[in-house]
Amino acid sequence: MPQDLAIALTLLEGDKYRAILPTDYIAHLRNHRPNNVEAAYMTNNKIVLWVKQSILHYDGIESRAQVLKFFVNTAMACRKFRNFSSVTAIANALHSAPIDRLRLTRKELSPQLKQALDDLDDLLDPSSNHRTYRAALREFSELDQRDACVPWIAVHLRELYTNLQKYPTVVQVDGTPLINFERYIRFTDRIKEVLHYTPPNLEGFRQHGQLAYLENQLRNIQPKSNTDDALMERSLTLEAGEARDYRTRKRELTRLGFKT
Repeated sequence: MPQDLAIALTLLEGDKYRAILPTDYIAHLRNHRPNNVEAAYMTNNKIVLWVKQSILHYDGIESRAQVLKFFVNTAMACRKFRNFSSVTAIANALHSAPIDRLRLTRKELSPQLKQALDDLDDLLDPSSNHRTYRAALREFSELDQRDACVPWIAVHLRELYTNLQKYPTVVQVDGTPLINFERYIRFTDRIKEVLHYTPPNLEGFRQHGQLAYLENQLRNIQPKSNTDDALMERSLTLEAGEARDYRTRKRELTRLGFKT
């Protein structure tokens, strides 16, 4: 069920987020590896790849559409948990070129799910400093949920980097170069903003099997240098099949009971 997968994703990505320390952000920005930010990124990237591969696995439009529906519903459930890390991972996968070009597969979605898919795209919109995402961060039904979420780390990392670029390392005072403490105070403030969130409390589900299932699914997901090319090649093959079905009206004839 989408709800179960959303629980597993929130536990997994919540654990990764909770492990990040201020020093990890500094290490990541300086390309010092390994660090816990990198570990969180790797997990998130695996989720993106897993979603893509899961949809592209099936030859039949109906089967692909069922998987697509499942992940749209999962993203919606993750959003209710305020797990923006997984929401945006699924959104990135569903709006990636290999999935986006499968028009007949997407056509199988109900109007409500099509709208949900569009909403996911809006959440990824970087305009106005990711206005839609930041508005979602401020949405909560109960006051005690305000700081309960798994944030979209990439956006906040970009803000940290921008902050460092905005303020020079040193300032000139009466012709003497001095350390620009404002730079590091501002940077520290931004880190505190990122770290003050707490993942939703789903500990009661940790031993119920959802997390173990997800970890098992992701265990063999290993992004490689040619992964994107392989996904696109598979997508092009499926797209050609969809084009043939459209030209011959195969699916319409099958639904009417004709053998094709």
